[in-house]
Amino acid sequence: MTHTNKQLVSKYSKPVPRYTSYPTAPQFIPVSAPDRQRINEYIFHRNNEARDISIYLHLPFCKSLCWYCGCNTVISRQQEVSDVYLTYLEKELKRLASLMNSDNKVVQLHYGGGTPTYLSDLQLLQLGKLLNSYLKISSDAEAGVEIDPRTLTLKKAAALRKTGFNRASIGVQDVNEDVQKAINRIQPSYMNRDSFKMLRDTGFESLNADLVVGLPLQTMESFRDTIREAITYQPDRFAVFNYAHVPWIKPAQKLLERHPRPDAYLKFEMMHMLAEELSKAGYIAIGMDHFALPNDDLVLAQLNGTLQRNFQGYSTKDDIDIYGLGVSSISKVGSMYYQNKPDINEYYTQLDEEKLPYHKFYLMSEEDELRSWIIMRTMCDMQLDFRKLSHRFDIHFRTYFEEEWDLLRNFEKEGLVELSDANLKITDKGKPFIRNIVSIFDIYLNQGEDNSTRYSKSL
Repeated sequence: MTHTNKQLVSKYSKPVPRYTSYPTAPQFIPVSAPDRQRINEYIFHRNNEARDISIYLHLPFCKSLCWYCGCNTVISRQQEVSDVYLTYLEKELKRLASLMNSDNKVVQLHYGGGTPTYLSDLQLLQLGKLLNSYLKISSDAEAGVEIDPRTLTLKKAAALRKTGFNRASIGVQDVNEDVQKAINRIQPSYMNRDSFKMLRDTGFESLNADLVVGLPLQTMESFRDTIREAITYQPDRFAVFNYAHVPWIKPAQKLLERHPRPDAYLKFEMMHMLAEELSKAGYIAIGMDHFALPNDDLVLAQLNGTLQRNFQGYSTKDDIDIYGLGVSSISKVGSMYYQNKPDINEYYTQLDEEKLPYHKFYLMSEEDELRSWIIMRTMCDMQLDFRKLSHRFDIHFRTYFEEEWDLLRNFEKEGLVELSDANLKITDKGKPFIRNIVSIFDIYLNQGEDNSTRYSKSL
């Protein structure tokens, strides 16, 4: 079995998308002047009727750079830079609100980064007040924030709770001191414990621990210690991310090459060990990289087939428009994706010119909608119901996807999927290779492009 696993890991450890969207971001095209008007009109017409929406807000500032990080960040120790940023967020929000239905209800809100807790408690209160002045945020909205334990204080936790936040993702990453030194993120375990306590004491309802697999100097033994330590924090969920080494995109990652990193097979074994440890602690596997306690909303959504996947990972909110605010953020409105300027100065310039800061966009075709649904449902349900597909899109799966069926048969021979006339099922053996399996439905993936500089490896 070990030999077979090594062969599979060697075969399938290759660059493929994470599929938090389909089509993926490399397919987005630059926004021209006519496109800008087209996007505005699309949003405006999409808002003919009030609907439930999701708001994602990108807060890019960090006091220091974690060398493994792949996010869009601005490194600064000057607190006033975030005052400037909040001023521009209001400009963007005001212009966006003019295109939206005033009766829209925000049922999901997320602060990402960067480091949202870079902001002071007063700035967090100011931001909450700003959002509430332009948007109708539901009293029971699912409101989540990413937390860096090195910057959290009790006042900041209280400010977030006062502005409606009830969920938090705490960036634990790894508790080993040598690993932390290698990634330039010194974070003693007491900071993690204090963060969980502060958030619980201020009334947060759901807490998530984020871990990263594949960091330099990680070993099977050290990562087991990290998992067991993190379990003692009693999080409601775990999100476990595969470190993406993309130094051609994030040059600071070159610094990690001074130390050995786990190879693809060791990462595979570490994830298997992690799943066993979390299962023994009572957590249920969700999709490919999340785990949750049995009474968690994610578990219930997976059981009833309503689990979703978007730019923030797995979600319980079904088919709602996502509006991204801030530098580099991505929106999904109806059949359209659009991304804000990733450069903060360009972001500011566009808003100074009284324009929304569009950078790239993509309008999905009917074929995109079909393939997006297949990829989404397979990654969320670990199976694909051909009858539901036929009812929704009026196609016969085996006839329409004749070439893909032959590829699926190859996966079946390797024990990664089970096929029948009714459905496609991902086996337990196949779950670590889910990105590879769904990639056969991606018509953009192998069109003569060098994917090695676009995507991280699946394992």
